[in-house]
Amino acid sequence: MFEADGEPIRDRGDRLTRLFLTDSRSGQEQLSRLLNESSRFNIGDVHRNINTPLFALQFLEPANQGRFKFKRSGNRTPATFSRQDAPSGAFRVATEVWIVEYQEHQAGTMIKTSGLKDLPARGRFWIEPETGRVLMSELVAADRSVKGTIDVSYQSEPLLGLLVPIAMREEYQNNRGAQIVAAATYGRFRQFQVNVDETFLIKK
Repeated sequence: MFEADGEPIRDRGDRLTRLFLTDSRSGQEQLSRLLNESSRFNIGDVHRNINTPLFALQFLEPANQGRFKFKRSGNRTPATFSRQDAPSGAFRVATEVWIVEYQEHQAGTMIKTSGLKDLPARGRFWIEPETGRVLMSELVAADRSVKGTIDVSYQSEPLLGLLVPIAMREEYQNNRGAQIVAAATYGRFRQFQVNVDETFLIKK
């Protein structure tokens, strides 16, 4: 983001570098800073900090898989798309995929409400069975007051040698009648380079 409400973002160039390289007492603290940084310029009155394109992928990490139930599904249409527009845009999938549904069932959920109550996550992953690569992800988090849906599409980036997010679509509704629909695209990916020097001392 270069500007918000017509005003330039002064620290746009170095804020990510600062977040990644600043010392932290724990990885969780660093993650919290990243999520809060992402939410600085959210539009609308639905507070959220889970709208980062890689957020749902942490559900597939071995340490977190036990929190969820997984099963294959035949529903291939992303939640933020109608049946008419699903085949178009960045979310078009031209290879064989398995649609894997997930549902969080363990207490102490990974997403919390603003009142720090549990908010179980559910959704789907579009997975290439031959390689295990995630081509799309869907995240749905909802309770009686708010519902959020986030779909992310991934594409191969030759310069990095891996899949990267290229598009994200979001939809939110709350019990006050607010509705937010947003879309983001990503490009011009770059890698952070970190040089580390070590000095070893021998104490006599």
